[in-house]
Amino acid sequence: MDLERIEAIIRLAAEAGLAELAIETENWRISLKTAGPPALAPGALEGSGAVIEKPAPAPATVRARMVGIFRDTSPPAQVGDRVAAGQTLGHIESMRILNPITAEVAGVVEEVLVEDGDPVEYGQELLVLTTLPEEVSPPES
Repeated sequence: MDLERIEAIIRLAAEAGLAELAIETENWRISLKTAGPPALAPGALEGSGAVIEKPAPAPATVRARMVGIFRDTSPPAQVGDRVAAGQTLGHIESMRILNPITAEVAGVVEEVLVEDGDPVEYGQELLVLTTLPEEVSPPES
C-alpha cells in the first residue's frame, strides 16, 4: 500500500466524522483512531463572538400516586409558579384522607392538567414542571 492511498483513507475517515476505522486485507491492515476534538485554551472564546448554548431545561411530570379526587392547595399551584423539590402542589383525597402530591424536583409550573374536584387515576399526569438547575426554597407558610 502506498502513502497516497493511506492519506486518502485518512481524509475520507475525517470527512465522514469517524472516530475509529479499521481496514484489513490479505496483505495489510490499517487501524485509525481519532483523539477527539481539540481542547480550547482557557479564555479562547472570549471576544470570539462564539455563542455557547445551555441545554434546555427538561420537563418533569407530576403524576398521581393513587386513585382519588384531586384537591388544590391554598393557594393553588398556577402556571409560572416556582416550586421547590418536596413542595406540596396539591392533594389526592382517597377514603376521606388527604394525601400530599409533592414536586420531586425544583422547577416552574408550565401546565396544570387537573382542577380541584377532578377524579384522578393512578399514574395520571397532574402538572408539568420545567426543571431548574438551582434549588428553590419552599415558600414560607
